[in-house]
Amino acid sequence: SYIRLRNNNIITKFIHINRIPQHRFNVLIVILIITVYYTIIYSCINGIS
Repeated sequence: SYIRLRNNNIITKFIHINRIPQHRFNVLIVILIITVYYTIIYSCINGIS
């Protein structure tokens, strides 16, 4: 019972910590996707040229 309570506390803390930079994390994912997208377009343009 005590161990379960402790695990729940750890999980709650983890969720709380993760909730704060969620927006920043989403921005990083969008930047990564855009970077990959433009890299593919750039390599295609270079391939055609």
